[in-house]
Amino acid sequence: AVDFNWTHDLQSVWSDPPFQVDELHEALIDRIINDFFTHTKRMTDNPIGQVILGEAGAGKTHLIGTLRRRVWRANGWFVLLDIIGITDFWATAALGFLNSLHQSMPSGRAQYEAILSSVLRSIPLDTAARKAIAEWEKKPGKTRLDTIDLFLNLLRRVDAANATKHQDVVRALLLLGSNDWDANNLAYCWLQGLDVDESKRKALKFLRAPPPYPELVRGMLWVMSLAGPTLIAVDQIDAIVSASNLLAGIEEAPNDDAERKARAIIDLLAGGLMDLHDLKRRAMTVVSCLQVTWPVIKKRAVQSAAHRFEELPVLESIKSSAIIESLIRARLDAAYKEGRFQPPYPSFPFRPEAIESAIGLLPRQILMRCQEHRQRCLVAHEVLECTSLAEVGGKEPMPAPPATLDHEFRQQIDRADISKLFE
Repeated sequence: AVDFNWTHDLQSVWSDPPFQVDELHEALIDRIINDFFTHTKRMTDNPIGQVILGEAGAGKTHLIGTLRRRVWRANGWFVLLDIIGITDFWATAALGFLNSLHQSMPSGRAQYEAILSSVLRSIPLDTAARKAIAEWEKKPGKTRLDTIDLFLNLLRRVDAANATKHQDVVRALLLLGSNDWDANNLAYCWLQGLDVDESKRKALKFLRAPPPYPELVRGMLWVMSLAGPTLIAVDQIDAIVSASNLLAGIEEAPNDDAERKARAIIDLLAGGLMDLHDLKRRAMTVVSCLQVTWPVIKKRAVQSAAHRFEELPVLESIKSSAIIESLIRARLDAAYKEGRFQPPYPSFPFRPEAIESAIGLLPRQILMRCQEHRQRCLVAHEVLECTSLAEVGGKEPMPAPPATLDHEFRQQIDRADISKLFE
């Protein structure tokens, strides 16, 4: 069956879609990628963040997934922050980094493994380094801890101050690949800020318990920066922001505890994004949200957002019939190939005039109308040709309601899971 599914959950960012349309928002993607690699060449670079704005269904999450592929393809690193259920920004950020480092890259290796290998390859092998490696090779009964000590010894030759400061972070990252389950699990917990077994931690030669969450993030970013720049993506924040904003009320002073907690969640996210910008190095933050969400963040971040983030042009509806045809054909081709069906024309049953009629629609609207036509065919028990996507089922589509704050927030809160906001 043809798959016209139009939804993308946050984790879909990590998957390469079978229906990829590279031309969708291509100019904006090229701009972000160019800015990212241009302004992250040096270890001390801290480029301004980018804000991707667009209506629901404009393709924001799809765009983030495309950025991930482009960054990886150009030997950069990618982190996705999932802020659903946020109660502590930095704890959420640390977990987002850790989960992102475990994602498999096209080579089949976890991202953290690729980073550590790249760091190792970048270390200059001078006489002292070769001597250290030779001594390690001669050591009988070498353990993973010996290998970690060698890695840290070599790393100090690149940046002694930071290698010393973040040596426990480096140790934890190297232990993530250990065959010793206990060591692997302790390292994973340590990078989340959890000190689960002090005696085991000391046996693995950690110097201290986990530092505060911002320092965990700083340490992971430093290791990543040795191997290349990092793009940090924050997507699908609209539901929690709009839900909290509605509950927060409009008065200057909150009226009750619920309003205070709702405002605290918005402040937590807004302040966290600004603080993350100040902490990161050789990394760029990209935030994707509805047009009505970012003003709420900016308002709670006082005046600092303007100096830390740049709002990009709003994602537009599709203006090209060629892109619309690619969007539809990508779905049809997969099904036709699987069913060994040779269509009478490539976009069958969507006639060229139907594709032309979809100019000005958002990607999600197009796919929804294609699905509506598919349902008509199923009811009729035959494949009907579609001559218009503007009038599916013979009815003129309802005009989209104006994107007012109230409308968008009401729409988002209907979809929001706010059960954990006040726990």
